[in-house]
Amino acid sequence: MKEFASDIKKNIQAKVSRIRADKELMSRLYIITLATALLVLAVAVRGPEEKGKVLSDASGKAIEIERHSLETGENYDFEVSISDGSETMLRDVNLNLQALNQSDNSKLVAELS
Repeated sequence: MKEFASDIKKNIQAKVSRIRADKELMSRLYIITLATALLVLAVAVRGPEEKGKVLSDASGKAIEIERHSLETGENYDFEVSISDGSETMLRDVNLNLQALNQSDNSKLVAELS
C-alpha cells in the first residue's frame, strides 16, 4: 500500500513539473486566472449596487425600502415575526417590486410597518 501511494505521489510530482516547464501552458493558466479574478472583483464591486436599501429602525425592524432603479424589478427576502401575544410565528416573505413604466417619474418608496 505504501508503494502504491509513493508511486502516485511520484506520478503527480512528475506531471506538475512537466506543467510548470511548459511556458505556453503556464501563460494561458495565468491569463485565465487573471481574467477570472477580474470577473469576480467586478461582480463583488457591482453586486451591492444592484439592489436598493432596506432601512431599519433602532430595534432592527424594516421601515423603508429605497429602490435602486425604477426601470428594473427587485426582490427582497424577509423573515417576518407574527405575534398575537400568546404565540409567535416566523414566516419567510419574498417582496417582489416590479419595474415601473418610463412615463411614471415618481420616486417609489415602499414603507413597511
